Amino acid sequence: MRGWAAAIFLVLGTMWATDGFTQENAEPTFAGCRGVTVTIADLQWPSASILAQIHRQILRDEFDCDAQVVQSDLANVAATIDAAQEPNIVPEFWVTRVAAQWNAIGEAQRAFMAAQTFDQTVLEGWFVPQKVITDFPQLQQAANLPNMPELYAREKIRFITCPEKWACHVINDNLIAAFGVQNAFDVVVPQSRFEMDQLIGQVISGREPAVFYYWQPNAVLHQFEFAALEMGEFLADAYPCLAETDCSAPQISDFPSEQIGLIAVSDVRGDMPELLGYLRRATIPIAVMNELLAVQERGNLNAEAVATHFIATMPQVWQGWVSGSN
Repeated sequence: MRGWAAAIFLVLGTMWATDGFTQENAEPTFAGCRGVTVTIADLQWPSASILAQIHRQILRDEFDCDAQVVQSDLANVAATIDAAQEPNIVPEFWVTRVAAQWNAIGEAQRAFMAAQTFDQTVLEGWFVPQKVITDFPQLQQAANLPNMPELYAREKIRFITCPEKWACHVINDNLIAAFGVQNAFDVVVPQSRFEMDQLIGQVISGREPAVFYYWQPNAVLHQFEFAALEMGEFLADAYPCLAETDCSAPQISDFPSEQIGLIAVSDVRGDMPELLGYLRRATIPIAVMNELLAVQERGNLNAEAVATHFIATMPQVWQGWVSGSN
């Protein structure tokens, strides 16, 4: 009898222990967003992945919403938004790269742009080491680049362009002609992105006055001290010629602006209205994203770990998204 009673006690004790274990390890429940799961697109390049994880963590922690990251890509995300209102949020949607798809879902009122993703829209440009501007402030203006070799008592100045098969290679060639610096520049053509970064690193380590093309967001522009050159106004009518290998009369122009938006599907207005103010405020400074990419590269971190780092160390950026007035 004692053995039988002990066996019952053991079984019941095991059941209670198991029940307690299940409770402690259950998925958290979320009361926000009317119980609807918010899906956030990861478009699978570094900055887009980091932003998806940032928004996931903030929506869960600050709004008590069940938020999940889903993988997609720029070519197909507009189609799934149109068909099923999924994913609900796309943190880094490059509108100008898929203009036809965006216009279709926008006109059909299937989605809206809540905010600009970054605080800058011109993301390509020519750069120099910050020391160049410190030495000769006039070189901030790209129009003064023909004087750069004389200022540094050099025969030519190295210009690091893009790999030959990249579209920016042709644009840079034509801009060099437009600014009249063919004889002032020794144009260096890297074979790859890796070699391009190596060459830029050599410029910095050797304290060499040089000019190079680059783009943002990017870790390199945080790792070293660079200054963007002022290229003048963007000339929409002249720019198509700059992209042609046989452009006969290239004109000076800045690089075009990119429309990059934090996109939300229309259902967000009805299902998750408490998120609207947050989404409208959630523009991240491009310099911060450059820094986050450098953190990721330096620590070999995944996007979720970088997002955790951002939330822990940069509350001055994201807390305004949560508690702003508009």
